[in-house]
Amino acid sequence: MGEYDILLELTELRGRRVADVGCGRGELVRFLRAHGAEPVGVECGEGQLNAARKADPDHAESYLYGVGQDLPLEDRSMDMVTFSFSLHHVPSAQMDQALAETYRVLVPGGEAFFMEPKAEGPSFELDRLVDDETEVRAQAQDALGRAAAHGFEHVTTCDYETEYTYRDPGAFIEMMVGVDPARKAIVAEVGGRLEDAFNRGGVPVEGGRSFAQPNSVVVLRRP
Repeated sequence: MGEYDILLELTELRGRRVADVGCGRGELVRFLRAHGAEPVGVECGEGQLNAARKADPDHAESYLYGVGQDLPLEDRSMDMVTFSFSLHHVPSAQMDQALAETYRVLVPGGEAFFMEPKAEGPSFELDRLVDDETEVRAQAQDALGRAAAHGFEHVTTCDYETEYTYRDPGAFIEMMVGVDPARKAIVAEVGGRLEDAFNRGGVPVEGGRSFAQPNSVVVLRRP
């Protein structure tokens, strides 16, 4: 399954106004537009935001600076909101505020899709050498468990898996540091352990090694 195909299975995208929160370089925004949605991306990393605009110059205005806990969007302006691997990057003390903000910007009947990686699997084991997200991933799930307190109805929860392929350890490091330049110092400390883990944990495929990542998606609705 492609990284975003889970959305095609769970909902209709065509004609819907969608905000992707924590859009990174804009891959999901472009996917949404290609499937008929009217998307905007929200991102707080200047480097990621600039890369998204550069990759999508005809729609550069669709990428907004902002954070999940203070969305730069009008009340009831979105039919759908997505958090693709981004809720756990919201400071833990503000995850509930991110849920409240999501509720605020959705129209009645609008849906929120929270795609979150589990703290398990080959990809997680490789990632954790650079950035151990065990705690924050658990905190994101706890916050989603409190969604009813913000007015949401629970629609469904399901599991799915993605595969990440890297040419070599250097390509993996480039991705990790590109997301957060502060990781460069951690990579230097980890040293050869990263290369060993890469070679042990990955499945050889054409183009490098593949790492599976188990995920869940929680779908909520504003009544």
